[in-house]
Amino acid sequence: MKKILTRIGIVLGALVLVALLLLGYLKKVTTECREGQGTVAIEACTLMIDHVSPEAYKFTYLNLRRGHYAVAGIKKEEFSDIAEIMKLADSGRVAIPAAALANVYERAAVLNSDMGNKEDSLKCLDKAVQLGSKDAATYITRGQAKLAEGKYVDAIADLKKAEDLGAKQVQLYMGLGSAYLGANDYNNAYLNLKKSEPLAVSSPDVIMLNRQLGLTCFELKLYDEAVTHMTKALLAGPCPDCSSVIKMSQDFINKARAPKTKPKPAVNKKKARRK
Repeated sequence: MKKILTRIGIVLGALVLVALLLLGYLKKVTTECREGQGTVAIEACTLMIDHVSPEAYKFTYLNLRRGHYAVAGIKKEEFSDIAEIMKLADSGRVAIPAAALANVYERAAVLNSDMGNKEDSLKCLDKAVQLGSKDAATYITRGQAKLAEGKYVDAIADLKKAEDLGAKQVQLYMGLGSAYLGANDYNNAYLNLKKSEPLAVSSPDVIMLNRQLGLTCFELKLYDEAVTHMTKALLAGPCPDCSSVIKMSQDFINKARAPKTKPKPAVNKKKARRK
């Protein structure tokens, strides 16, 4: 009996030791997946996905591996993980936090755009917005797409949301200015384009900004300023309609500055005959 108990004790001790070793190994792998880098982190996450993690945690490790692929620049594998996450979300079997899923769709939009899949990119942006995206770049990108489609009200809404989220870049204010200009709201177009003026550095931005400002000033009858901006655009590079706007503005300026001649008094013909 004593021998049996001893053997049982040894077996139980061995099982406990194995369990402790296994737990230690799992902890090591989990840490590598969550905090590691490169191939080590990717392999650790793969092990968790394929052999260890229950489905409830599948999103967590898929998303971690997706992030490691992104850092490593392995876009094909990253896109594959994104597709798996989307399937998991669509299945409804696993509760995925909206904010985390929005981040996945934001990244999917970028990858689709890089691959030239503009339609799929916009669908991903729409989904990210529906999930409550807090990424200003998402709203700027979608706003610019709406602007290109001539949907000025939608473009303004997206770009204003990006501004509310803290964005202040030249593309934002130029986009807002162009959208307001397209919607014939010249005052708001002027205000937003002026905000982008100190931010425009590259020649394409300088040309576009000054052209848009020139057109806006012309509509606001600020002809001197229209000439100034159109001239800046011409000096920065090709601007097909700049010369015509400059000429029209100068015509209005010259007309306003021309001395006004007093009309001659009308001659009374009857009085002239009597004389």
